[in-house]
Amino acid sequence: MKRISYYFLLFIVVFLQENCNIEKDKNIDDKAFENFNLAKDKNIDDKALEYFNAGKYEEAILEYKKQLPLIEKKYGKNDTTHYSKTLYDTGICFYYLQNYKKAIEYLTECNKVYKSINALQNEFYAKSCNDLGLLYKKSGSYEKAEKFYIESKNIYEKILGKEDPNYAISCNNLGTLYSIIGNYEKAEKFYIESKNIREKILGKEHLSYASSCNNLGYLYQDIGNYEKAEKFYIESKNIREKILGKEHPSYARSCNNLGLLYRKIGNYEKAEELYIESKNTLEKILGKEHLSYARSCNNLGLLYQKIGNYEKAEKLYIESKNIKEKIIGKEHLSYAISCNNLGGLYLNIGNYEKAEKLYLESKNIREKIFGKEHPDYATSCNNLGLLYDNIGNYEKAEKLFIEAKNINEKILGKEHPDYATSCNNLGNLYYKIGNYEKL
Repeated sequence: MKRISYYFLLFIVVFLQENCNIEKDKNIDDKAFENFNLAKDKNIDDKALEYFNAGKYEEAILEYKKQLPLIEKKYGKNDTTHYSKTLYDTGICFYYLQNYKKAIEYLTECNKVYKSINALQNEFYAKSCNDLGLLYKKSGSYEKAEKFYIESKNIYEKILGKEDPNYAISCNNLGTLYSIIGNYEKAEKFYIESKNIREKILGKEHLSYASSCNNLGYLYQDIGNYEKAEKFYIESKNIREKILGKEHPSYARSCNNLGLLYRKIGNYEKAEELYIESKNTLEKILGKEHLSYARSCNNLGLLYQKIGNYEKAEKLYIESKNIKEKIIGKEHLSYAISCNNLGGLYLNIGNYEKAEKLYLESKNIREKIFGKEHPDYATSCNNLGLLYDNIGNYEKAEKLFIEAKNINEKILGKEHPDYATSCNNLGNLYYKIGNYEKL
């Protein structure tokens, strides 16, 4: 019997400006897709695994789909050892192809197996609920994400107790969700609970505790408590340095995150120093043809754009975009971010033709990945609206601002900063064109 286990590391994208996307390395411990896959009778599974490890997810899906009828015939649809986990594995592959709809479909079928035999107080079922929560979160369906995260958390609490790493992960994931939708009070509560559990059962010199510090740093940065944010970022960075050393991706991420904070509070010298350290570390240990290195180029580019060094910014944005195109292709969210940021740079320097082309490309990719009812798509509408506003095409700008506003209201609610930004942009447009009645 062969078993595999791996952790999915998630990079979260947070919109900090109307026209720029920072790529944050947020170790949020979703613990999504920690896959347990059993070898099957005819080594079909070995072939699927081989494809998966090579990043050939479409081929892996074909192999898993071949397995399903054979497994169903041998073990039945109520089998939680083979059948349900093959459904789960197939969902993983769809996740990595960014086909969240199909991934949700397969994980939902996986959950149905457990429900059919009333085996809901089960650790794997709890994990599957957690993963569905992540998928719905990625898809922008935050109410459904909350439902599955809470279900996962409650099961872990019942079968493992509160002083367990899995329960701490569930608290952490709920904190992340509430942070995204702007419920910072709940986010803080769950992040602190997760951190306290980890401190108690793992100690302060543990990577999971460092991740909790990192996430609290993000939260306090988002709500403007920069002193607390700095404290937690530095604590996380120091733990990672002590455990892993300076030549490790996690240490590089801590440098990146602290750089984000210093950039936000206007300490550009410190931000540049940390961004460069992060970039150089990633280049040394991962090479230039790696997504993490591409992200570090993106963030350094954003800093140079902020301080008006457009030549350096353009060079780094293009480098980041080209790496992503080569290793993940054009239909990937991270590539869309590069298009968006390069578009924002060209908007700043008045190259509107290039800006429009890149903004449209980014918007189309996001629509394809997420659909129209997602905050990322709303951000693209907003950014394209800003471009048309700048060049005097007020009709197009108004249409896009309204679309962004409606999406943000529906998904995030009226008390979210992104909704406020949409209202502000629309208000500025109406003021500019003299339509004071709509203000």
